[in-house]
Amino acid sequence: MSRAWALALLAAGAGCSPSAEAKSPEILEIERLAFVPTGQCVFWPGFGTRVVCANARPLLVDRFEVTRADWRAWCERASPPQDPAFTAWLAAWGPETSDWPATFMTLAEARAFAAWRGMRLPTAREWMRLACGTDERPYDYPWGGARRVSVANTLELELGNPLPVGTFEQGRTSLSVYDMAGNVWEWVEDPIATPSSEAPPGLAWAMGGSYLSNLRRLYDTRKGLAFLEEDLDPAARSNDVGLRCCADAAQFLWSHAGSWSAERAREKLLAVGASWGRDAVPLLEELAGRPGAPPSLPVLLDGARR
Repeated sequence: MSRAWALALLAAGAGCSPSAEAKSPEILEIERLAFVPTGQCVFWPGFGTRVVCANARPLLVDRFEVTRADWRAWCERASPPQDPAFTAWLAAWGPETSDWPATFMTLAEARAFAAWRGMRLPTAREWMRLACGTDERPYDYPWGGARRVSVANTLELELGNPLPVGTFEQGRTSLSVYDMAGNVWEWVEDPIATPSSEAPPGLAWAMGGSYLSNLRRLYDTRKGLAFLEEDLDPAARSNDVGLRCCADAAQFLWSHAGSWSAERAREKLLAVGASWGRDAVPLLEELAGRPGAPPSLPVLLDGARR
């Protein structure tokens, strides 16, 4: 599809890949993760075959796009070799922009960052399910069915730069996931193959739009089925392409719950469970009931039951 902006440059080498250092527990900010129950949204492209976008298992998803502070912390802890192009870009991030979304990484670097956190990038279908909800008719925009240019950082606002993640409270999804329209494009895995939306061989997808693109619907069925995406070279770098991470909720919780102190972080864990709500209760009951379950899991469960 036509580009609304130009790529800054192509990668010359590895930009910020992880070393063999163990994952840092400090970056696993559980209070910044939304719980996404199993669900699906279905698209009917006219008289064509329906397209189902679903998560077959519950997910934990970043409420916010990965920030510059998150990315810099990873680079400082892992101390990897860096592509000079990315080094210069990283050095230009002033402290006043620490809560802006991180950008300029390649797809491989985005994957590496997610893996370091014990997470991954969402697939295109998972991304659409997150953005469109699970109503009988998928939402046109992350916040619902009405076009509203004041609740997302898109070209209409003419700001010329990203904004701190989570700025637009009224633009969040029903699952409290922010900036799925505008701010920066987000790398995803596994482009959706439809006659209207299929990445050419060798290209990848970023989804959601940015501060340099006009606000558009998440999908369009007027001529087949097209999604709000950009076809990119996986090695491309751009100043308005970033990421958010996700993980299988059961696997992530079981792997990391032992590092959360049920005593010192009890109130925080209760608040996290309460934010996830009763949708999380069945999974948390199953995990908390396993032999050897970390004490933090029953605390999360108590919060979810409130």
